[in-house]
Amino acid sequence: MQSVLFVCAGNTCRSPMAEALLKKLLCDRKDVEVWSAGLHALSNAPPSQFASQILQEEEGIDISSHRSRPLMEEHIRRATHIFVMSREQKRRLTLFYPSAASRSFLLRELESSDTSLDIPDPIGNDLGTYRRCKDTIKNAVQKILALLDRLPSSFPTLPQLDILDPETAQAIFGEQRRQFEHIELIASENYASVAVMQAQSSCLTNKYAEGYPGRRWYGGCEFVDTIELLAVERAKKLFGAEHANVQPHSGSQANMAVCSSCLEPGDRVLTMDLSHGGHLTHGHKANFSGKLYEIYHYGVDQRTERIDYDALVRQAETVRPKLIIAGASAYSRIINFALFKQIADLVDALLLVDMAHIAGLVAGGVHPSPVNLAERLLPRACSFAREVIDGAAETVGRAIAAITSTIQALLTAPFLHENKLVWLRNASMLTDPVIGRSTVLNSVLEELQNILKSGIPTGVFFLLSAPAADRRRSTYRALAKLAEVIICDGPSLRGHATRTDITEWIKKNSAKRHFHFEPAALDLFVIRVGEDTLLAESELEKLFISLSSETGNTVTEAMVRELIPSTRASSIFDLSNAILTRNAPLCLEFLRELILQGEQALSVFLVAIVPTVRNLLIVKSLMEHHDISPPISANAFVHSIKKLPIGAVSHLPRKKDGTINTYALGLSAIHSARYSQAELRIALRKCLEANHSLTNPSPLGEVAILRRLLLHIVVR
Repeated sequence: MQSVLFVCAGNTCRSPMAEALLKKLLCDRKDVEVWSAGLHALSNAPPSQFASQILQEEEGIDISSHRSRPLMEEHIRRATHIFVMSREQKRRLTLFYPSAASRSFLLRELESSDTSLDIPDPIGNDLGTYRRCKDTIKNAVQKILALLDRLPSSFPTLPQLDILDPETAQAIFGEQRRQFEHIELIASENYASVAVMQAQSSCLTNKYAEGYPGRRWYGGCEFVDTIELLAVERAKKLFGAEHANVQPHSGSQANMAVCSSCLEPGDRVLTMDLSHGGHLTHGHKANFSGKLYEIYHYGVDQRTERIDYDALVRQAETVRPKLIIAGASAYSRIINFALFKQIADLVDALLLVDMAHIAGLVAGGVHPSPVNLAERLLPRACSFAREVIDGAAETVGRAIAAITSTIQALLTAPFLHENKLVWLRNASMLTDPVIGRSTVLNSVLEELQNILKSGIPTGVFFLLSAPAADRRRSTYRALAKLAEVIICDGPSLRGHATRTDITEWIKKNSAKRHFHFEPAALDLFVIRVGEDTLLAESELEKLFISLSSETGNTVTEAMVRELIPSTRASSIFDLSNAILTRNAPLCLEFLRELILQGEQALSVFLVAIVPTVRNLLIVKSLMEHHDISPPISANAFVHSIKKLPIGAVSHLPRKKDGTINTYALGLSAIHSARYSQAELRIALRKCLEANHSLTNPSPLGEVAILRRLLLHIVVR
């Protein structure tokens, strides 16, 4: 049974109207259940008066008995399709319920792209606003019904997988959230549409159909024959090819098929160097092509970053390859396929064009097609017409037969549930939007290029925001000559930020949302989000939404532990804090948590236990020697040690940037009164004994050694 859940804010107007309208269209069908809930709903609130009036007068539907319900985790698990009213609601839904990501859709998502997908909340407006809202919802619900009727599993859902294999389901949900929150511009990846994912998750995945249409090795292939023939015709039409083969699972397998059918082991092949933008299947030593054939590489001119065709001609005349491969995985310029054809003819070589990464551009007509160059050999289009091979006319039939049989030998069976059929039908629809966006981007880049060429005003600097800037790249080198370039290891504050910077940033942004942290809660929050301000922004929003349903405006440590995911750093912090406060049960609990997270016992010992004991001993000695009272906060301790001579603090532990680790020492100072110098020296000796036991054979297990050590340290 399918379970359709409509979600709005308060569950008193939009979602109840959607629920009622779909139920009316379903006419008491038993295979679909429909219900609704609210992200911020109160329990048992009646529906909006205008919503009830509009439905009663215009649709003959009575929703007066409806009562609101707040959205709960069990609702998410039960629903197979979740429809929300706005993009903001979808963002919040997936923020609080990551497992809902693959099942959540805007109610208007099935409408044409030129409409606004949000359905505004009519609460507080007049009857006319409610009428327009109802009409919009009714139109959207009709499209949902049509889709449910056409395909029972219209959207990718994982309820059965979540029950049978929760670990795999959770990993898929995690990947869904990662794709939702990150942008990755990898040439060989794309974001599949709902229609494409529907085709891939359909019953076609059950069918084994080795062979070709009309010549299968298995029965029951009449419908998959139709699908494959339709895909072939669409590929031929889209790329202007007279022959097409859509069975290869990837461009790599298509490359293997062409090479295997046209070359013998040891034959010479001239390809683009991987470091210049080529592809792994074009002769890399780890790939079949590099193992079977004698590979030679051409490349780009280091000054212009373009293929050096003059050098390519000279190299081809020297090498005399049997096959030249044109195509790349990372080359942003137009490839001159006609010139490649002339060079291949010059040295009597075969020409293979691998256009896997630019197939969409060729289909859209924004990159020249290589198909019309193969006048003497009809083009062989494999997997979106990725491969075109050119040779002598008398070899046409033999080459086609050879490649066809080789593909089948390599693949054993095609994946007829792949997304090619749907993609081929809709590729042309994407042309104009992509061209439009590319034109805008190109004009911006040209403007930037003109600015760089004309000179940069004094005082202008660039921020390169990336995990690690590659200073060998030409862009970095060019900018570095013209302006100051600052490398940021992450968003916003990261790069030169201190813990104080991050803490102050969090305080400022939480104040904007009119809530504040308890001191312990703030420390834990900072540890759990690290220095990633984008993550911190997201987690602050989560806390804000949680507080909006409560009466207070203070974030407690318990709330942070409940709502903010634990990390390795926060688990280590928790264990260290439990040692500082001499809390034996928590010490054992956090030790267990770290071990379950996959931490090695020796690692826990070295990064959590030893530094904590060491810091306690250091600050205890420092405070007694310089008559420093136990501070009430870490900042108070920082102010105290700033007054000391440089020689008095030269031995203090430091961070990677060379500054004193004042935060860790400050926490130790706050709790230093819990331990005596004698106890800490005994604890340090016990650490040395544990180190020996952990690094040498011992009758005790590693975890047991750490448990015993922790009890020795914290129990009086």
